[in-house]
Amino acid sequence: MNDPAPVRQPGFVGRDAEFAALTAALAAPPALVVVEGEAGVGKSRLVAEVLAARTPTSGGRTSGNPASGNRAAGSRAGGSRAVGSRAGGSQASGERPSDSRGGGRVDTVLAACPALPRPHTLGAIVDAVRVAVPDVGALRLSPLAGALRPLLPEWADELPPALEPAGDASAARHRLLRALAELFDRLGVRLLVLEDAHWADDTTLEFLLFLSARPASTVSLLVTCRPADLPDDSLVPVLAARAPAGTTQCRIVLDPLDVDATARLVSTMLAGGPVSAEFAAFLHDRTGGVPLAVEESVRLMGQRADLIHRNGEWRRRRNLSDIVVPRSIRHAVLERVRRLDDDARAVLRVAAVAAHPVPEQIVVAGTGLPVDAARAGLAAAAEAGLLGETRPGVVSVRHALVARIVYESIPAPQRGVLHRRVGTELAATAPPPVAQLTRHFRAAGDVAAWCRYAELAADQAAASGDAESADLLLYEAITEAGPPVDTLLRLVRMTSFGTISRGDRFVRLVAALRAVLAGADLPGPARGELRIHLGRMLMMSGDRGAGRAEFEVAIPDLGHDPGNAARAMVVLGWPEGAEWSAEVYRDWLHRAHDTAATAELPAGLRIWLTASVACGLLFLGDDEGWSYAERVPTAPSGPESRADAIIAKLNLALMAQYWGRYARAGELNDDALATAERYQYRQYLGLGAVNQAYLDHLTGRWAGLAERVDALAADEELGPHIQLDATLLAGLLELAGGAYARAGARLREALAALRRSGLMDHVASVTAALARLALATGHPEEAVRLTAESVGTAGAQQLWMRARDMVSVRVAALVAVDRGDEAAQLAAAFADWAGRRDMPVARATVASCTAVLADGGVDPAAAAAAYERAALAWEALPQPYDALLAREGQAHALVRAGRTDEGIALLRQTGQRLAQLGAAGDAGRISDALRRLGDGPLRRGGRPSYGDRLSPRELDVARLLVGGLTNRQIAERLYLSPKTVARHLDSAMRKLDAASRTALAVRLVESGIVVDAPPTATT
Repeated sequence: MNDPAPVRQPGFVGRDAEFAALTAALAAPPALVVVEGEAGVGKSRLVAEVLAARTPTSGGRTSGNPASGNRAAGSRAGGSRAVGSRAGGSQASGERPSDSRGGGRVDTVLAACPALPRPHTLGAIVDAVRVAVPDVGALRLSPLAGALRPLLPEWADELPPALEPAGDASAARHRLLRALAELFDRLGVRLLVLEDAHWADDTTLEFLLFLSARPASTVSLLVTCRPADLPDDSLVPVLAARAPAGTTQCRIVLDPLDVDATARLVSTMLAGGPVSAEFAAFLHDRTGGVPLAVEESVRLMGQRADLIHRNGEWRRRRNLSDIVVPRSIRHAVLERVRRLDDDARAVLRVAAVAAHPVPEQIVVAGTGLPVDAARAGLAAAAEAGLLGETRPGVVSVRHALVARIVYESIPAPQRGVLHRRVGTELAATAPPPVAQLTRHFRAAGDVAAWCRYAELAADQAAASGDAESADLLLYEAITEAGPPVDTLLRLVRMTSFGTISRGDRFVRLVAALRAVLAGADLPGPARGELRIHLGRMLMMSGDRGAGRAEFEVAIPDLGHDPGNAARAMVVLGWPEGAEWSAEVYRDWLHRAHDTAATAELPAGLRIWLTASVACGLLFLGDDEGWSYAERVPTAPSGPESRADAIIAKLNLALMAQYWGRYARAGELNDDALATAERYQYRQYLGLGAVNQAYLDHLTGRWAGLAERVDALAADEELGPHIQLDATLLAGLLELAGGAYARAGARLREALAALRRSGLMDHVASVTAALARLALATGHPEEAVRLTAESVGTAGAQQLWMRARDMVSVRVAALVAVDRGDEAAQLAAAFADWAGRRDMPVARATVASCTAVLADGGVDPAAAAAAYERAALAWEALPQPYDALLAREGQAHALVRAGRTDEGIALLRQTGQRLAQLGAAGDAGRISDALRRLGDGPLRRGGRPSYGDRLSPRELDVARLLVGGLTNRQIAERLYLSPKTVARHLDSAMRKLDAASRTALAVRLVESGIVVDAPPTATT
């Protein structure tokens, strides 16, 4: 009689070299190891075998999915208990005595990322540590651990009190990462394993970066992933690039098994019996040598009784050519599933729908079967090797690929029913897994439950600093659920829109809001609020005109909501666009103030509104704005108004800069920065830093300014607007330094980006800088062209503040092209406007325009006197760079007036002061003028301009690069930041026309720039 082959769990074969490499790397901590390979190739099996053979240090234990010595190469489960499923479950094994703190030490934490379309914030890490810490109170965590409450609500009774809300998402995320790192330290974790990193959320990967970058970090990282499935912007490649010096790095690529290894794998599944070369080649051809595919095929043949045991040896029951082995894992899995009985299939489908490891009772209840039948099905699915335990009583489909295949085979209507059942059961657990419940009720089509849990999940993600996940959860509910208007408004109020203001998501979100607004029965208050949200969304996306139009239409529907009405009026009162005069903007601002004056408003909103009215009036050039500024309650009444107070101070500081009240600007900016630093409002720290950089530029504090500005321009965490402000200032510094080509490139880059964003005030500032560049390089016609539109619009609307940087440049350009009458008319119009305002910078600008006009006349003595008055006006601010340019004009006028010695002396003094300031380009121009006058050249000071030559610091970096050091190692040698090193290398590559670091190194050596490289660093 022929008996079916008793198929066993696969042995571990064909990975000796990889096993040795991984073991050796982990034996030299801290290590960073990345194991790569396709689905089912055996990444998790390799990790499990290495962990099983590894002896934990310090009497610790392993938390997560522990290794099992009898699992397949490429399989995650065995028998009825699959202790290594990828679904993120965790189990502590090999427990050892607790340490003196009472919390127990955990040597290894194994976290696995589930295959979800929207990964949960830190989901894999949280699942692992939840099991790793049986008694969190015994760990005696610091108050910082209060940041863990949103992620681990079940620890609420044992964690420190909740922290005060963070200043922004990045600050919240940073302190959460610090809290998790502290937890790992208290546990004594030496190794963190993250499986399936291609499914990880960004915050999880940021945590790995954070752990590895800490000084003297002893935590090793082991990451598995499928390279083909890594998102383009994944942080996994960044891990290796940012590994600190002294880290043992190892990359292991797992390829499919060859024919011989395939034969040995099959042999282990058939009690060690020999496998013919013909049979091994046949299976290898059908499976490609992928271990999971080999295992599934052998199990299928065993179930079919294609292989039989007769007369003491294994034989095939049919001719080899008659055996049908599916060429895909999908077909093999589906055929095996079809061979299960109905109860086992029902259990398997519920587990596939759950996606995460779940308690057995949830799977049993989800089937809708009698309990005994469901439990029998559970046992049958486990016996077939398709279902397993991740820890006692918690089950999941044994492999994510198998789970996906089973899930996709479920008819859509039945899939929705199963999602509802699983969701209903999970909702009764404490605490409910809100992110999972959002997914289940979304798939079930239960709009009310979907939206309810989306709100809760978004709150949880936002509290963890994951604004993107929060926004996406809300976005999906808004655009797909079709919720009632009150629910829709609640969802929209929670959405920051910052992560979805571009692309297809933006288009869909705008369409969804407009579709609701088109409803004839929409109540007026709801319509007004929705229009405000739509307008805000449009403005964030760069369509500021459309956004303002929505605000204007919304106001009549906002009589019940004076706060939102006043907010809309402030937006309409901000002077931008070309459609209204200054009087119209002023009227909107006054209406906003009057609307808010008697209303009961939150403290933060009142601060924002009062400051915004003040800033709007000041940008219109109204002295009245200063009286409004004095009414701003900049001392916040509590945490809820602190951010608004910081914003108010920063904006008022900017207006003080625009007016030339630099002492006041410095006080306001310092106060805002101190508060932002104390409470870690990171985005406002960046804005304050840019404000301070501009103030330092204006007041002549240029020492180290270029490096600070470059760092701000390169810091992507600050956001594009702050980076663009920094780029503009960098262009101005390079213009003064005589680096005209680089200045032009920076300024044109900033102009293109700002035009896309619609920030017209900034566009005017960049255009003014480009006009200055055109004048400096002898192209006054270009300067006239660049300034025409902005100055014309400013004059027509009486919005001269918008052209504040452009008037004197245009006057000089018009004089240079013999259009003096037009220049005089422009200067007179601006002087008339400035004369009615107590605006120091406007008075100095008028003085400069007067001097330029006088310089074009016939009386050089009068021109010299006019330039002196301009210099004194700029010095009074103080604004030394413009004062020195006026002194240069004065000196040339003195020479033309016959006071040559006096003029040359002033010219020399001015050139030296410009050089000391760092304006090497202007100093060079004066040096050339002195030569023409028969005087010697200047001795230049300040920050030198090296043109296309490498600066001394760039040479230092280049020598270490040729020596084989990484950016981080170079940074440590030279006491620089890695970002500064990267900027020096980028500059060197640009100067030497090298497309890569390697090409740069070759160019440096071949050209003789670097001869003696330092010895290569060892790690």
